[in-house]
Amino acid sequence: MRPKPGILILIMLGSLSGGLATTYYPSAPVVYLANPTGAQAGSRIQVVLEGIHLKESKNIIFSISDIAASILESWDGPNGRFQTPLQRLRLEVEVHEETPPAIYGFRVNTRHGASNWIPFAVGRFPETREAADNGTHAGAQPLTLPATVNGAIAKAGEEDYFQLQGRRGEELVLQLQAHALGSRLDGALTLVGPEGRILASSNNASPRDLDAMLGLRLPRSGRYTVRVTDFSGGGGARSFYRLTMGPIPYVTQLFPAGVRQGEEVEARVEGFNLGDQTRTTLRGDRPPREDGFRDLTIRTPRGPALNPVRIAVGTHDETLELEGNDAPETAQPISVPITVNGRIDSTRDADVFRFPARRGRPLALEVAAQRLDSPLDSHIEILDLQGRSLPRARLRTVFEGSHLEPLASRSLQLQRFDLASGMAFRGGDFVLLSERELVRLEEGLRHSDDFSLAQGLLGQRLAWLGTSPQNHPKNYNARKVEILPPEAPAAGESSTLTLFHRNDDGGPVYGKDSYLLFDPPADGDYLVRLRDLHGAGGPRHAYRLTVRPARPDFRLYLDDGFMQQRDLRGAGARSPNVPLGGSVPLVVSALRVDGFRDEIRIEALDLPPGIRAGPGTIRRDEFQTTLIFSADSSAAPVPPGHRLKIQGRSSIGGVERIHPAVDPDSGLNLVSLVPPATIRPLVEPEHLVLRRGTQGRLHVRIACPDDFAHEVGLEVKNRPPGLFVDGRSTNAGLVISKGEHSRTLNILAEQSLEPMTVPIYVVTRHRSERTEKMRGLGILEESVDYASRPILVTIE
Repeated sequence: MRPKPGILILIMLGSLSGGLATTYYPSAPVVYLANPTGAQAGSRIQVVLEGIHLKESKNIIFSISDIAASILESWDGPNGRFQTPLQRLRLEVEVHEETPPAIYGFRVNTRHGASNWIPFAVGRFPETREAADNGTHAGAQPLTLPATVNGAIAKAGEEDYFQLQGRRGEELVLQLQAHALGSRLDGALTLVGPEGRILASSNNASPRDLDAMLGLRLPRSGRYTVRVTDFSGGGGARSFYRLTMGPIPYVTQLFPAGVRQGEEVEARVEGFNLGDQTRTTLRGDRPPREDGFRDLTIRTPRGPALNPVRIAVGTHDETLELEGNDAPETAQPISVPITVNGRIDSTRDADVFRFPARRGRPLALEVAAQRLDSPLDSHIEILDLQGRSLPRARLRTVFEGSHLEPLASRSLQLQRFDLASGMAFRGGDFVLLSERELVRLEEGLRHSDDFSLAQGLLGQRLAWLGTSPQNHPKNYNARKVEILPPEAPAAGESSTLTLFHRNDDGGPVYGKDSYLLFDPPADGDYLVRLRDLHGAGGPRHAYRLTVRPARPDFRLYLDDGFMQQRDLRGAGARSPNVPLGGSVPLVVSALRVDGFRDEIRIEALDLPPGIRAGPGTIRRDEFQTTLIFSADSSAAPVPPGHRLKIQGRSSIGGVERIHPAVDPDSGLNLVSLVPPATIRPLVEPEHLVLRRGTQGRLHVRIACPDDFAHEVGLEVKNRPPGLFVDGRSTNAGLVISKGEHSRTLNILAEQSLEPMTVPIYVVTRHRSERTEKMRGLGILEESVDYASRPILVTIE
């Protein structure tokens, strides 16, 4: 049975033209849209999914057992100029009445494996759909509060209006959820009063929460109007949102925003509709996540707060900042280890603390501010007792060039260096960008049309020695440098640069919060000065500054940020769909904590029969490894919803540390067995022996149907810095061209390599139709990566 007109508000992409000829595009299941994207606790609703390769779906797997779904029907629809049909599923979703309000999620389990991750919100209030004719102020859709509206800014420049009755003195809260649900909407909220005057507007609730939020005490009784739009004027089928409105408790700040594990602390709470509640008790009886944080719902006399707040759970003594500590001579003395809860109270304010340190015993200094929803963009610096900046290292220029293309702060890829003849960047080299940012290369430039790749994780560049990732303009300066001790003599102003113990952004995972590793040059007392980078300040600019002995350790992440850099996107390989008789890659990255450098052994646990994954190693001073998941051609079916478990282990100080690998974006990673893949990479030889300074060849062939005629991207994974693949131009990358089924790769072993034997893998990208025809603009998980068997490379 086909749905009645009007059930779907999703935008159709056009009409399907022509028959469905054999095209050999991958069959990865992808959900583009869910409508609606949430439900009230205790309700049963129908949800329509739109995507590709969904028709042979088996079931829906939610991240929690409190939410269940059954598939009612499926049908095909037109998909514009694409031959891959657009498919829809109608689900019946039931949410248990005691399900806590939060954003959960699900995957669709199909014959071709698990789909991408689809966030799904659970709320407390009655829900409604956006009306089709609410696009003007005069036609605003009336609502009875409290309520949650599911809507979309369906085209560029569109505006949605909602009307409500407010009472004088009532505290009205409006919370928009879009970015948190995977929407493309850059949501903006505007509240218009009874007299037609704009009372308030919002784009981002906080630096961490990119969705809009408004809270306001209403100045008079009457009709108020809420406008929802895209801040940048965009719109489209995937610009959906959930808007919750009413006189609902909402927390804007806790101070302090953390507690020591096993203890309790009274915190001041601020927000809307909290009644007489100005205090709450934070308890450290529940362990935090691996990042040291956990989410807490504040209970108020008017019910639980709409928003969970993030708190830190520390392991050290805690104290409060004492005002008057804004200069070296009035620095507040603190012991070590300690966590200081403080505020940058006003513009140009700075807090200075005095602490003891001993040579040979490194300390870690870490700020938690924006990760706790404070607007503070922290900057920390270590000074001597006279307030002078403390040198950290001296950089000596080996050679100098310039970078011909601009560079974004999160990009891993450095393209088109302008270098003098005979000069080259190598894997492992340190490069100073614009005199401000120090990076280390994962792989280096050898020819003018090659690209270099900086070390990083989660798709973000790592900066070294306290420098921060920056945006760089066209033709910025780039120097290969040697790192020397700070006391090394200067060889001339133009060839040396001193770095000091200071930091703005801590990098991947830390975000805008500061982090420094400090190895004291001598026994004695030192100062740390903390301020806002932009000179801002105020009551909400709170922070937690922790000064503690360095504890080398690691945290692990499922990470698709490095897959196929030539596509400028990952392949969504965090839930491996393993083909019968084939292999798929999964990248695991490590955040190295407090200077930890040693290797980490990675393994997959509790795999179903017939699926195997070889162990991997994140080598010393490196940040990632590739696990290969393979299945026998005769493997038995895998029960649906088999959870993926990855862990890593390393010996640190004689003690073995074991940590799980987590997905930073979802709470449900699965491993599935799927039908054989259309293409499969075959590589010869299986063992390559290279002397340093020489090169060898890998012959890559694609096992595929004779009439397979698509470009296939290639990437050689798991290479140590210094093992270089020639021919990776900035325009095309490594590809097997359309209509061809093989290619020879030149592998170069640089002189800097140590003798070793390592497994490497050739990974092929089977692009989806949308990605192929729109040059990378398709959704992340549409394309599929397949891996070869391991090729052992011995460096002599």
